[in-house]
Amino acid sequence: MITSPANRPGESGESAPTRTWDQQDGQSIPGRISDRFSTSWKRFSASRPGRRFQDRYAYRKSLRRQRSRRLVRSHWLRKIDLARVFYLGAGLILICLSALGGWLPVLGWGTVFLGLGLIAGEFRPAARLMDWLEVKGRKVGRPLWEHYLNAPRWLQVVLPVTIAFGTFAFVAWSLMALFG
Repeated sequence: MITSPANRPGESGESAPTRTWDQQDGQSIPGRISDRFSTSWKRFSASRPGRRFQDRYAYRKSLRRQRSRRLVRSHWLRKIDLARVFYLGAGLILICLSALGGWLPVLGWGTVFLGLGLIAGEFRPAARLMDWLEVKGRKVGRPLWEHYLNAPRWLQVVLPVTIAFGTFAFVAWSLMALFG
């Protein structure tokens, strides 16, 4: 956090106002990670289904442009956007790791979609793919979800627990068969 020099703690008896690094450009980005996450999530969920990932891509692109205008681009290392490298790298790592657990219900395909979501913020074709998958997934998933919600309460509790224990038993059996 940046504090203004005139209002340092102890000089005027008051606690110093804190600013985030981006307030100097007239835009305030919340300082805490949880605030940034909740702001980002609200922006994402407010977008229309079928456009969410493309809107996130456009927003991240505008942030990159703003950041590039502020930076002095004299050295080749400064031209590398570390946030973009992180998102792309983390997404690729999640997709590759999910190939190992692809047969698991959540750990396999869930991490593929999480990795694609990370990449979609930085790469337009991935954003378009994720928007297409969201629309198709809603068509298939909505009737299944409504059947699940209309099921008796005992079945709503037993079904996820059974899937979780079945997955755990399958992993344990596979590891015992593999390692003896």
